[in-house]
Amino acid sequence: MKTEQLAINTISLRGDFRQLVEACHEAGFKAMEFPAWQVRPFLETGATPADAKRLLDERGLRCIGGFEDNLTLYASPEEVVANREKLIGTARLLAELGATTQVVGTDYLDITKLENPTERYSQAFGELAAQVAPLGIDLLLEFNWGAVKTLPLAAQIARQSGAKNMGVLFDPAHFYCTPTKFSDLTTENLENVRHVHVNNMKRKPAELSDCNSDRLLPDDPSGALDLRTLFALIEANGYKGMFSVEMFSEELWAMPPKGAAARIYQSALVLCD
Repeated sequence: MKTEQLAINTISLRGDFRQLVEACHEAGFKAMEFPAWQVRPFLETGATPADAKRLLDERGLRCIGGFEDNLTLYASPEEVVANREKLIGTARLLAELGATTQVVGTDYLDITKLENPTERYSQAFGELAAQVAPLGIDLLLEFNWGAVKTLPLAAQIARQSGAKNMGVLFDPAHFYCTPTKFSDLTTENLENVRHVHVNNMKRKPAELSDCNSDRLLPDDPSGALDLRTLFALIEANGYKGMFSVEMFSEELWAMPPKGAAARIYQSALVLCD
């Protein structure tokens, strides 16, 4: 990993859009991804997506992607239509900010009780990917955000979707907390990875771990994962994209955004050559 591949998911910070942009710029980041709900209040002041992108450009930052909601499939026809409209609206906003990726989860349901989940999700993601493709957006399935729990299943759905702009997000916290194993990190699965989050995890049994609140910064010596080895394997299978730190930390959220962003950036440098 190189420093120019470092990014931050601003869900790791608290503050308004201007504060987040300024904080990430001062910390040294060149790339950011946003939950869409962090951008919308800025737009509600009368600003436009072009204004938001201009603010990023002025600070030497670029938006690489973002997210907002999961893909609803096992629901009423009306709920499915509303969900698709929301996801396409998010994709449109991200594209206007300059992004090329949109991360999406799945229904919060027990997948063992769903009818033909692999086939149905593959079709649904393929259809949504086709709808956002004209925007220049890659649709990325995040495993363990909803029913799809493992990298192998997420990769299978991406392949079966038939969409060239469909891929998978890899997050170490989800890798640690799900049945995904190192033996699953095959070329067949990893070639579908198009975005990577960065975090470590507390040394706790996976089934007793919370994939959000038990995250550690990458430079924490008590981390359970060898991130250098893990990310080197992903890169060895062709990944050349960004590595975006994503934290859910009460300690970081309590800090001023500039201090939190600086702490996050410095922690990620230990992974860079």
